[in-house]
Amino acid sequence: MTNDPVTLSYCAGIFDGEGYIIIKKFMQKKALYAYKYERYELHIGVNQVRPEAIEVLYKTLEGRMWFSTRGNGASAKYSGRWTWEGDSRKGAEALTAMLPYLRLKHAEAVVAIAFQKTKLQHGTGRSFKIGISQEERDFREWSFLELKRLKRLHYDPETEVHYKQKYQEYRLSRIYQ
Repeated sequence: MTNDPVTLSYCAGIFDGEGYIIIKKFMQKKALYAYKYERYELHIGVNQVRPEAIEVLYKTLEGRMWFSTRGNGASAKYSGRWTWEGDSRKGAEALTAMLPYLRLKHAEAVVAIAFQKTKLQHGTGRSFKIGISQEERDFREWSFLELKRLKRLHYDPETEVHYKQKYQEYRLSRIYQ
């Protein structure tokens, strides 16, 4: 991973505009047992039709890069998409590197980084079979829900009024130029 501020700010700009930060929640209920198994995973990524920006993300922040086609149905006329993704530890490292340059997804990145710090690391001496405490489980659930809440802020009535006001200011500035 590079420490070049210009490259990292470019990556943050791409990520702010077209990236995603999600925490996936997996629920698995064992048929033979009376317990449920919950698992949470951090995933971040960017999708684009052209590969150039995706290559910069891949070379700068590591992770994975791949191309996926649209299939052979009605959407086959589209060209497909390139994806860069970082999950779990790699995702948190990428977010940490871009954090000073993120504007729109800064709050989401802070939650995601804090979430990933609760995940068990190999070699810590703690057994994976023991499980996690209720406090850790509650924090992971809060992180999952908080990311959802942060994504919905754009639909909050106050935010919509703010966006409409900004748009009116923009239109007026274009008229008086």
